[in-house]
Amino acid sequence: MHITSSFLLAGFPTAVGTLWKIDSTHADHMTRDFYRRTTAPDSPGVARALHDTVRQLRRRIPERPHVWAAYVHAGA
Repeated sequence: MHITSSFLLAGFPTAVGTLWKIDSTHADHMTRDFYRRTTAPDSPGVARALHDTVRQLRRRIPERPHVWAAYVHAGA
Protein backbone atom coordinates (compact mmCIF):
# COMPACT_ATOMS: atom_id res chain seq x y z
CA MET A 1 0.00 0.00 0.00
CA HIS A 2 1.26 3.42 -0.94
CA ILE A 3 0.18 6.68 0.70
CA THR A 4 -1.28 7.87 -2.60
CA SER A 5 -3.53 4.83 -2.84
CA SER A 6 -4.52 5.35 0.79
CA PHE A 7 -6.13 8.62 -0.21
CA LEU A 8 -8.10 6.81 -2.90
CA LEU A 9 -9.28 4.22 -0.37
CA ALA A 10 -10.29 7.04 1.97
CA GLY A 11 -12.66 8.34 -0.71
CA PHE A 12 -10.73 10.96 -2.62
CA PRO A 13 -11.42 10.59 -6.36
CA THR A 14 -7.86 11.51 -7.33
CA ALA A 15 -4.50 11.87 -5.61
CA VAL A 16 -1.01 13.05 -6.48
CA GLY A 17 2.04 11.62 -4.76
CA THR A 18 5.64 10.62 -5.22
CA LEU A 19 7.21 7.22 -5.59
CA TRP A 20 10.17 8.12 -3.38
CA LYS A 21 11.42 10.89 -1.11
CA ILE A 22 11.90 14.10 -3.06
CA ASP A 23 14.10 17.15 -2.68
CA SER A 24 12.15 19.93 -1.00
CA THR A 25 13.90 22.54 -3.14
CA HIS A 26 11.92 21.42 -6.17
CA ALA A 27 8.82 20.24 -4.31
CA ASP A 28 7.86 23.82 -3.50
CA HIS A 29 8.09 24.83 -7.16
CA MET A 30 6.17 21.73 -8.25
CA THR A 31 3.39 22.29 -5.72
CA ARG A 32 2.91 25.96 -6.57
CA ASP A 33 2.90 25.37 -10.32
CA PHE A 34 0.60 22.34 -10.03
CA TYR A 35 -1.99 24.20 -7.93
CA ARG A 36 -1.78 27.24 -10.19
CA ARG A 37 -2.64 24.99 -13.13
CA THR A 38 -5.43 23.08 -11.36
CA THR A 39 -7.16 26.20 -10.06
CA ALA A 40 -6.98 28.16 -13.32
CA PRO A 41 -10.36 28.87 -14.97
CA ASP A 42 -9.31 26.84 -18.02
CA SER A 43 -7.77 24.01 -15.97
CA PRO A 44 -6.94 20.94 -18.06
CA GLY A 45 -7.64 18.65 -15.09
CA VAL A 46 -5.44 17.10 -12.45
CA ALA A 47 -3.63 14.53 -14.59
CA ARG A 48 -2.78 16.99 -17.36
CA ALA A 49 -1.79 19.68 -14.87
CA LEU A 50 0.65 17.28 -13.21
CA HIS A 51 1.96 16.16 -16.61
CA ASP A 52 2.60 19.74 -17.71
CA THR A 53 4.20 20.65 -14.39
CA VAL A 54 6.55 17.65 -14.50
CA ARG A 55 7.48 18.40 -18.11
CA GLN A 56 8.36 21.97 -17.19
CA LEU A 57 10.65 20.75 -14.39
CA ARG A 58 12.12 18.13 -16.73
CA ARG A 59 13.00 20.83 -19.26
CA ARG A 60 14.81 22.77 -16.52
CA ILE A 61 16.84 19.83 -15.18
CA PRO A 62 16.77 16.96 -17.70
CA GLU A 63 19.91 15.41 -16.20
CA ARG A 64 18.21 14.81 -12.82
CA PRO A 65 15.32 12.36 -13.40
CA HIS A 66 15.33 11.39 -9.72
CA VAL A 67 13.82 14.85 -9.11
CA TRP A 68 11.06 15.00 -11.75
CA ALA A 69 10.23 11.31 -12.35
CA ALA A 70 8.93 10.66 -8.83
CA TYR A 71 5.51 12.30 -9.28
CA VAL A 72 2.44 10.15 -9.97
CA HIS A 73 -1.28 10.73 -10.40
CA ALA A 74 -3.77 8.09 -9.25
CA GLY A 75 -7.52 7.98 -9.67
CA ALA A 76 -9.99 9.12 -12.27
